[in-house]
Amino acid sequence: MPGTPYDNAKRSVEALPPGDQLRLIAELAGRLGSQLERQPRRSMLELRGLGKRVWQDIDVDGYLRRGRLIVGRVESFRGSTVGLDTGPLIYYIEEHPTFLARVAPFFEASEHGEFRIVTSLVTLIEVLTHPLREGRPRLVR
Repeated sequence: MPGTPYDNAKRSVEALPPGDQLRLIAELAGRLGSQLERQPRRSMLELRGLGKRVWQDIDVDGYLRRGRLIVGRVESFRGSTVGLDTGPLIYYIEEHPTFLARVAPFFEASEHGEFRIVTSLVTLIEVLTHPLREGRPRLVR
């Protein structure tokens, strides 16, 4: 008995090599992003005050200083798990002339086991989309 179209497609995708699977994800994300119903534009001003109670007893300046990778405060991450956003990863991969010197110590410290890096599927898709579009599969591997 044949499966649903979804199940059949899933099996087909699982049979692809990992690089092709990632390329497919990037292509689908790009295509679907333009097809989704556009929501009305929201204003950043709507966010004002939404997190006031959450940050009430927090030293926000200290929190930001500890959490900013770009500042180069690698020692503040020791022994912790750090969430990595797309920008620093792209700066490192592309050897960005302005930011490489700031992000390299972060990646080196992580490689030496000083802390653990986690990221998201969204970051992976963002990092891989451009090399795939440019026909640079070596970067995807």
